[in-house]
Amino acid sequence: MVAASTIEANGVSSTLARRTILTVDKNTPFCDTVLKIMESNMADDIVKFDKILNVLCPTDPTAQKFTEWYPEYYGVKQAIVRECNPNVIVEIGVRAGYSAYSFLSACPDAIYLGFDAENGTHGGAGGPFAPWAHKILKEAGFKYKIWAPFNTQEVLCLPVRGDFYHVDGDHTTDGCYHDIKMCFEDAMPGAYILIDDFDFLGDVRRAVNNFINEYSNASIPQYIKSKRGEMLIRKL
Repeated sequence: MVAASTIEANGVSSTLARRTILTVDKNTPFCDTVLKIMESNMADDIVKFDKILNVLCPTDPTAQKFTEWYPEYYGVKQAIVRECNPNVIVEIGVRAGYSAYSFLSACPDAIYLGFDAENGTHGGAGGPFAPWAHKILKEAGFKYKIWAPFNTQEVLCLPVRGDFYHVDGDHTTDGCYHDIKMCFEDAMPGAYILIDDFDFLGDVRRAVNNFINEYSNASIPQYIKSKRGEMLIRKL
C-alpha cells in the first residue's frame, strides 16, 4: 500500500491530489540555451547557485560531505529548469528539498509536486528529510505539495501530471527505469524528464540507456555534464 501522507502549503490546494492536466507546445525548441551554457564553459558565477548553501539541513550528513560542490551541482539543475520554464514540476526523490528549492528559485511561478519514499535507502539515508524540505519551501513562499512517505515503485502512475519531471529516487536499474518510464508515459508531448546521477551511478546509467533504446522513436535525449551527470529527455 502507498501511504497517503502529504505536506502542502502556500496556495497549492488539495485538489492537486487529482491529476493536473497541462498543455505543452511540442514545437518548443529543445533546451538549446542551456546546452550552450553547459558546452561553452561559461564563468562559474553564471552556473553556480550559492544560495543553496543557506538552506542545507544541519543534520544532513551528505550535505556536510559535499558542500564544496553543491553550488555548481544545483546551479546546473537551475539552469536547465530555467530554460525549460515549466508550469508544474514533478519530482521523485524530494529528500531535503534542495533540488526543489533550486528549481523554484529559477521558476518561482511554477508549482512543485514531490514524492519521496522516506525509507532510508538510496539518497534518503540519515532522514527522514521531508519536514526540512517543507520548512525551506514554505519559508521561501513557493507553491508546493509533498507526498511522503510515498513509494513510487508501488504505483503505475502518479496522482498528478507535470511538464517537467525530475527522477532522483530509486537508484537501482529496475527501480530507476520504472520511474522514468512511468513519468514518460504519463507526460504530455513536449514535456521534459531530467534524470540525476547518470555519470555517478552505473545502475542509473543502465536504466537510462535501456529506456532510451526502448523509446528511441518517441524521445530526444541530451546528456548534460555536471558533477554527477544529467540526462535530459524530451517527449515527442
